[in-house]
Amino acid sequence: MHVMKFSLKHYLILSLTLGMCSAMHAQLGTLFYSKHHNIAVTATGGMAQEGTGGMIALDYKINRYDFVQFGVSTTFSDFPFEETSVPINAYSFNTGFFYDLFRNNSRIIAVAIGAGGVAGYEIINNDDQEVEGGRILNIKNKFIYGPYAGIDIDIFITQIISLTIKTYEFYHINSDIGNLTPYIGAGIKLIVL
Repeated sequence: MHVMKFSLKHYLILSLTLGMCSAMHAQLGTLFYSKHHNIAVTATGGMAQEGTGGMIALDYKINRYDFVQFGVSTTFSDFPFEETSVPINAYSFNTGFFYDLFRNNSRIIAVAIGAGGVAGYEIINNDDQEVEGGRILNIKNKFIYGPYAGIDIDIFITQIISLTIKTYEFYHINSDIGNLTPYIGAGIKLIVL
């Protein structure tokens, strides 16, 4: 049986090799995994109830994981009215707190759940009370407000860019056309600071 003896030279080569592998892993990690950041901007487009929508959001981290989100969103939907459909456009501002579920900044996927408040304006039938056939709508444009809940999923492409999927449910307390408005969208998040 032959036993190999390690000299100081072998230990130095092994240490250098492990050190270089560790440094290479750290460098690759900065290219492909998210890092700690303070501010990110997201733009998404997608589907809302009976139509389409879009959202632009600013995320501000309040610690290494969780963030406060400020966003503007719009939805363009069709509301069934008798034998026709009426266009409904909603423009709103939303702000909320999001909790990072994984609590880990060296990852490829981030998932956060959040809730907050929404306030905006709902425009019915392009601000026209009359619909096809001369019928009159009993629904008027109005200021809308309420809470919302959502899930943000980020798939990091680089340390500053991620693909984002947002799934939100807005509850407009005082809307005449329906209180719940779902939104699911996809887009890009850019980490700016």
